[in-house]
Amino acid sequence: MDSVSLSLAAFTAAATVLTITPGLDTALVLRTAFVGNARGAAFAGLGIAVGCFCWASLVALGLGECAKPGATRLNSGALPFAPIEDAIVQNPASAAD
Repeated sequence: MDSVSLSLAAFTAAATVLTITPGLDTALVLRTAFVGNARGAAFAGLGIAVGCFCWASLVALGLGECAKPGATRLNSGALPFAPIEDAIVQNPASAAD
């Protein structure tokens, strides 16, 4: 096998394993179903779907950077309200004034 074929085979194997491995969302729904009931699991799944839709909508509008978990600064003032956002994050009390 040449290096390209070997790399493609390794990538395919890794992608297959990562694709079929359940994630945190699946674990949440399964835990809710086992501990709670089917209705709770359905609502957990619905909440996950709504969250994914909201995230995709923000990204489609170009606001995905603002909604990153733990984001305190926007990318080098790329948006016009970045200085306002920085002031609010650094001193939340001033936002109430």
